[in-house]
Amino acid sequence: MSVVAEYRISFLDYAARLARSRGVRRLAAQRRRREAPRIACFADDDIGAQILAHGWYEDLLLRALFEVFLRDRAAAFRDGAAVDVGANVGNHTLWFARRFARVVAVEPNPICTHLLQASLLMNGVDNVHLLALGLSDAAGERTFHADLQGNLGPLGPDRGTRRIGDAQLPGHGRARRRRARRGGPDRAAAAVDQARHRGP
Repeated sequence: MSVVAEYRISFLDYAARLARSRGVRRLAAQRRRREAPRIACFADDDIGAQILAHGWYEDLLLRALFEVFLRDRAAAFRDGAAVDVGANVGNHTLWFARRFARVVAVEPNPICTHLLQASLLMNGVDNVHLLALGLSDAAGERTFHADLQGNLGPLGPDRGTRRIGDAQLPGHGRARRRRARRGGPDRAAAAVDQARHRGP
């Protein structure tokens, strides 16, 4: 049997491959029309799938929040700072970066921090400061585990997940003292999601 015969595929298989490729190109064109940034993510991650399908994760919520409810504060936001706690791959971080002078993104998951750094580079974003650490009410170091088959966001010492690394937990009091020394931003918005420190 020849090599060509071994790799022969049916017309339907080939047509399905072409259709999937065209679908991905249509999604990319749709993202560009919506002026969504390029966000590094995984297609089989819950948030990544939404980003690939719509250009943003929670885009309808973010639009309603900033274009309706917080519309009157847009000018103040342009001079202020936002804090994205549990930044994941940086979807909200990139959204905030377009609306605030400064953004601080906090994310302990090393996979997500690398994807977020790639997104910042791809989009030429320079007003984001990424802190690759976790937040807690007590200082220390914590081993985090993540479900690498579904949503990368939730972290914790849960069973059935894979160890992805250790995160520094600077502690609530220390962060407060540091902010007081620097004077802290006058105006800040915070997005806090489920990537919190959980006890053993």
